[in-house]
Amino acid sequence: TFSTITGSLTGTPTNDDIGTTSGIVISVADAANASDSLAAFTITVSNTNDAPVITGTPATTVAEDTAYSFTPIVSDVDAGDTQSFSINIKPSWATFSTITGSLTGTP
Repeated sequence: TFSTITGSLTGTPTNDDIGTTSGIVISVADAANASDSLAAFTITVSNTNDAPVITGTPATTVAEDTAYSFTPIVSDVDAGDTQSFSINIKPSWATFSTITGSLTGTP
């Protein structure tokens, strides 16, 4: 935002604002219309890595001799990021994909 009273330019860019804004000029004028301007400047918003978000509701019970399968849903606002999955305390009867996060198997 820009304040025409103080000349303050403030804000917090988001992931959607990544890029460059060029040719920014801030000017000031007094009551007699005398004015002055800063030299044109550029603001570049650089990307910071945002953590991916994992969601889903895995089944917490499965009957023996019945196939079990769960694959989480993942989103990442950083375009082009790849994810890798890990698991703690994997059931001995299951397989786990570090590429998709899928936990599958038949106990």
